[in-house]
Amino acid sequence: MEVQWLLVCHGLVTLLVLVSFLCGNWPIFQGTFIQRIHFFLTFGAYDYFRRFIHFVCGSRGSNALNSVEYYFCDRPNPILQIMYLGIIGATYYLIATSSFSYIPGYYLSGQHRC
Repeated sequence: MEVQWLLVCHGLVTLLVLVSFLCGNWPIFQGTFIQRIHFFLTFGAYDYFRRFIHFVCGSRGSNALNSVEYYFCDRPNPILQIMYLGIIGATYYLIATSSFSYIPGYYLSGQHRC
């Protein structure tokens, strides 16, 4: 029984974060905790991280963080493209290895594998 309540609570928290992330800027949520969660997810967490890096490492750490951010976010980057292709390839591999064993099956012919 405890596991079921844990799953329900996890589902509710996931739904709250998803609604906050996607819909937090809507006028209906102005001044609510959903808007505050949206702000934290989109701007606040990174701002606190930048302040922490500046506090711990000083301006040298802030400059290093800014250069890493520029390299990964503001210009074409082959590393991100390779990571994207890796994620797509791994997902296809997992789906192919787990699902293709059921084709052909009772309801599907061998042609559905293609």
